[in-house]
Amino acid sequence: MSRASVRGRLKLGKWDLKVLLEVLVFGEEYKPFQVAKRMVLTKYGLLGTSKDRIFTAFLYNIWRLQGLIDKIICQVLGINVDRLHPWLRALLRLYTYQRLWAHKEHPDMTEWIEKYAPKVLREKASQGELVLWERYKGRFRRRKPLIDVVEERFLVSRFIYEKLVAFIGHRETESLLSFLRDWVPPIPLRVNVLKASVEEVLEELKSLGVRAWRSQRCPVTVFAERGFDIKRLKALQEGKVIVQDEPSAIASIILNPKPGETVVDLCAAPGG
Repeated sequence: MSRASVRGRLKLGKWDLKVLLEVLVFGEEYKPFQVAKRMVLTKYGLLGTSKDRIFTAFLYNIWRLQGLIDKIICQVLGINVDRLHPWLRALLRLYTYQRLWAHKEHPDMTEWIEKYAPKVLREKASQGELVLWERYKGRFRRRKPLIDVVEERFLVSRFIYEKLVAFIGHRETESLLSFLRDWVPPIPLRVNVLKASVEEVLEELKSLGVRAWRSQRCPVTVFAERGFDIKRLKALQEGKVIVQDEPSAIASIILNPKPGETVVDLCAAPGG
């Protein structure tokens, strides 16, 4: 995609950067992040547009590389990303990905981020975040961070890689990590059995041409192969299913609350 086809054709401005960062911020709060992305883009009328395609490519790559990106941010700024303001954290993740992985192909996108980032931060954060942004950008320009080739290739820390090598050797480790890196998990759907049956949901998915199957561990969970527009699923629109991972669905079944009982959540659930 040429320079003109990104900023020239799409005419990206401050508003667009704010939307993209809002997806990253909301994606930390609402899971799964694919649904968070659709919710924010729908809110601003961008779902299905040419901007959606550009933004989605950025977002999925950032989420895929997030562990490595966060390590680089900490290396450059000297601050753990968890301590940063959510909007600054999102901005630094976007900027780091753009500078290290996308700048060569789309240098205009770097200019776009640098131009509008201060304006967005003034709206969404404080002067302190603006100072940290300028510090990060300056350090980044003076000395490009080094990327660990093992971590970039397998998307795990070198510590984990070396521990696995010690247990199972280089060949088995690289085979295992390559599989985990490339594996695309199915979409987990929890069926509201007060509104629909598991069989009913499976039938609808199959009628849409989607490969789907029942969980072997959780009686109310259905898995659907990725690659289809989940908005077409009528059961989702009608509240008959929600996107929820299997451990979370099982947790509620094991707890089995009765009418009138009070449930107190004092810990992180299996699903985050």
